[in-house]
Amino acid sequence: MNDAPLSPSNEVPQLALSTILLGSLALFATQGCTVTTDNNDGGDPGPGPGPTPTTCDECLYPLCSGEWSVCTGNSDCMRIYSCAINCPSGDGACTDNCYQSYPAGMNAYKALASCDAYYGCGSQECSSLCQSELVCDPTQEPGPAATCSDCTDQQCSGQKAQCGAGSECEQYSLCTNTCTDPDPNTAIQCVDDCGVAHHDGQVDSDALSNCATTQCPSQCGFQ
Repeated sequence: MNDAPLSPSNEVPQLALSTILLGSLALFATQGCTVTTDNNDGGDPGPGPGPTPTTCDECLYPLCSGEWSVCTGNSDCMRIYSCAINCPSGDGACTDNCYQSYPAGMNAYKALASCDAYYGCGSQECSSLCQSELVCDPTQEPGPAATCSDCTDQQCSGQKAQCGAGSECEQYSLCTNTCTDPDPNTAIQCVDDCGVAHHDGQVDSDALSNCATTQCPSQCGFQ
């Protein structure tokens, strides 16, 4: 969920956590903000308005929860994530290699990074909170984040509500946010363990993921 420049190969943004990631997403050669939070704001139709976000992470999650749920449910996207999050800051070659190594996760990863970039840079909702954590490129096109948010708000409102502030779905997301082991297989096992600890939350996250990919595939860039 952050805006940042693409890698030299112009393939995709790099994800990195501001706390533990989903905490931070960054495009290739940049750093970014996280996608999970304890709060609900920024238009997410979750249970109640929730407190005003005070961090980049808190602001981005409700806006990009659909993209994060899709990445969480895609093992190759999570492998890209766990690999890229361990790359040195600004090392575009490292993050590009992570991205290219798991082609089945490319679209989901790029959609999440584009959302992070769209809302975290420029004059969008989270820019004031994320500007110190993101390296924003004013010439970079934001990608499908805005149309994805509009589509999932309309087509997946019920599923997004189940992943609002204080939900078990959010707890599952917060858990998967810590799955950043440099060994991709260990990271995937971590995601599986989160599903055991937060079974109902994983079910709700999967429901949001399925809705986003079936109802808004082109709008979110999943195709």
